Amino acid sequence: MIKLMKYEIKKQFFIKIVILVLAIVCQLLIATGLILYSEDWVSLGEGLFVILAFVGFFIISFETIITFESDLKNKWGYMLFLTPHTSYQIVGSKLITAAIQIIAYIITCFLIILGNIFMITTRFEGFAKFAEIVKQLWKQVFNSDLAIKNFIEPLSLLALLFFTVVTLSYLAITISATILAGKKYNGFVSFILFLVISIALDIGMNKILNTLILYNYQTAEFILRYLFLIIICVASYFGTSYLLEKKVSL
Repeated sequence: MIKLMKYEIKKQFFIKIVILVLAIVCQLLIATGLILYSEDWVSLGEGLFVILAFVGFFIISFETIITFESDLKNKWGYMLFLTPHTSYQIVGSKLITAAIQIIAYIITCFLIILGNIFMITTRFEGFAKFAEIVKQLWKQVFNSDLAIKNFIEPLSLLALLFFTVVTLSYLAITISATILAGKKYNGFVSFILFLVISIALDIGMNKILNTLILYNYQTAEFILRYLFLIIICVASYFGTSYLLEKKVSL
């Protein structure tokens, strides 16, 4: 399993180097602004880094989907399934690698942004005053302090949502390569199937949660939302692995 995970990381290594280089450039712009006491340089560097963080997150999340599709369609990738590993191990290594990458990326970007904000507000009085205004506005709107713990739930939910998209995409791609193999427009049909499943699951989850909220079970909403998404991920994993194990002709 570890060797398979290392193989996945190597295949997706180039784009991460590109993101890292761009992130270093953004940090150099911020450092230049701090040294020269230039708000323009600091604003430019931080703004570009935030944009890079969002774009990079989408790229890293969806790159694993593209890689999985390539493994099934290209001969060099298809050879992976000829190794002495079960489909459950191969798919599992891909999903574990994807989960680690998504979580590590979110945590890293979040900590870098926090560090930048600390340095900028310490260096520039204007930014410090603006940060204080944001804190007061946050408290009025959300009735809570602007603290790191308040970001844990939304960030972890974001990671799980994107991981759910990855697992459902794996299932849709596998259906296209197995059940719909050789049929006309199989790729398009699997994409539509992915959308239908995703929308249906989202509607079903929201209806259940809204019912719980209606009966004043708000405290359970957070846990149930996570459990629902985890169940979807597990079911998609087993469905994908089963189809590859039973339906792919090696």
